[in-house]
Parts: sequence; structure tokens; C-alpha cells
Amino acid sequence: MKFLIIIGFSGVGKTSAGAFLSTQAGAVHFEASKYMRSLWSKSEDRSETIQDFAAKSLKTRPNAVPDAILREVDQSRATRGIITGFRSPAEVRRIEATHDIRLLLIDATLASRIDRLRHRVREGDPVTCEQLMKLDEAHLAMGMRTLLEVGKPGRISNERGVQDFQRSLIKYASSFFMEKPSATPRQSGSRVGEPITF
Repeated sequence: MKFLIIIGFSGVGKTSAGAFLSTQAGAVHFEASKYMRSLWSKSEDRSETIQDFAAKSLKTRPNAVPDAILREVDQSRATRGIITGFRSPAEVRRIEATHDIRLLLIDATLASRIDRLRHRVREGDPVTCEQLMKLDEAHLAMGMRTLLEVGKPGRISNERGVQDFQRSLIKYASSFFMEKPSATPRQSGSRVGEPITF
């Protein structure tokens, strides 16, 4: 199976991009935060915020979310998948160990992101720029810094309007999903932790 893994900070439009591409590319969309929130809801310590829980989980159980995704993949006949919301290189490496992957970073300005988050209204989302910048720092500490610096993801800006954004997504996803699959995942290029070239 080929996985396009979409990364980016909160409010850039990762989930919307994943949902859009799943219909356009015939791919199954897996939203990592859905799995993390499910784990959080079962946590015994309900005083923890979702962000604190996620940060701890990525250190103590880094494969919990990717393993849940892989269990669902095993039950499907899909050949294409889109994962949105990974924060840690360990999560990416877990998928990459058995499947072809490509990373895509979506970015947007702080003002655009906070506007999207205010309209989304989800528990735990930041509502001020200061809160969002603090959340960005937390995500960098969880592993986003390594994904950005070492993973060398492709990059699409979500600032030019919906149609331009969607055209860019289709072009990028098509270039990955249509290329010939590797003989084995280990021959698919570099591992996360080494530069990835497109």
C-alpha cells in the first residue's frame, strides 16, 4: 500500500486536504488525531489535556496510533492511503517499515490558521495567536522539528484559495500514487531520519 502522509501545524487544513484527496484519489483517509483522542478518552488521568497526553504517548507508546491505523489497513483492500496529523518521526517510520510513503507538508500563515481553528471549534484548540504559537512549540518538541528538517517533505501552501489548493493537492498526490511501486518498502528510498528526495 502507498501512503501519502500529510503533516503540518494545527489549522493548516490537513484534515480537509486528506478528506478531499481520499475522494479524488480513491484512497482511505486516516486522521491520526482521531486515534489519539480515542486513546485520551480512555485514559485514567482525565486531568491531562489532549496535548499533554499526546506528548507523553509519543514518548512512551510511539507506535500506538500507527499500529491502530495498520490494523485497519489489514482489514481493507485499499491500495492507497492518506494519513494526516502525525507529529513524530517514530510514527512515520512505523508506517514506512512496511509500506511506500511520501511526506507532504501543508503550511499557512498564523492568521489564517487561527481563523480556521476558531471556526472549527474543537475542544482543546487554541483561540489566540499566543496559544497557537505555544502549541506549535509543543508539536516541534514532539518530533515535528525532525520531520521538517530531516524528512524533507514536499510543501504546499494553503493560502491561495480553495481551488488552487485543491489543484496543488491533486498534482502532488497523483505524482506519488501513479509512480511505479518499489519492489520492497526498504527499496523505496530513504528512511525518515535520512533525506527524502522527490
